[in-house]
Amino acid sequence: MLFIEPHSAANFFGRDRLYGYWDDAERFAFFSKAAVEFMSRANKRPDIVHRHDWQTGLVPVLLHEQYAGVMPGQKTCYTIRAGWPRWIGMRYGTVPVVRATGGMIDTVFDHDHSGRPPAERNGYVFHHTDNRAIESALSRALRLWFARPREFRHLAANCMQADYSWRRAGQDYLAIYGQLQHR
Repeated sequence: MLFIEPHSAANFFGRDRLYGYWDDAERFAFFSKAAVEFMSRANKRPDIVHRHDWQTGLVPVLLHEQYAGVMPGQKTCYTIRAGWPRWIGMRYGTVPVVRATGGMIDTVFDHDHSGRPPAERNGYVFHHTDNRAIESALSRALRLWFARPREFRHLAANCMQADYSWRRAGQDYLAIYGQLQHR
């Protein structure tokens, strides 16, 4: 595990709270770029780059777009509190491990226990909030990763193919509106 002490000429990080400032996007883009650049220059190649929440959302883009030649195939793990950052991570092949609540249960379909067709399964779901439930879901994900990497890549591909954008939702809303107009 490596920790990077944040410094910047723009004083991005010497503040009284972590986020909630007008320049948050620029601050965390700077930090994400610094972290990936450090790994590249220091020749650090971790098995997995663990990222947490929206502040690190740029990391997989950097790894797969700007640093693909230097760090090809670098894997990432993304933990979030909830919400839309999960969908962004999924678009780049991050396989989610989520608790079965709200939008999570409507968009993440368990690899092992979903009734959905295999092509729609895109992650791991746990139902209880205790350590045992979380560890079970994580263990299942890691087992697939190590024992059947090709199948894990198919699961990641399922994530990338899922479309939870407003474009699709907007089309659904327009279709419903059109049906209501003709009643």
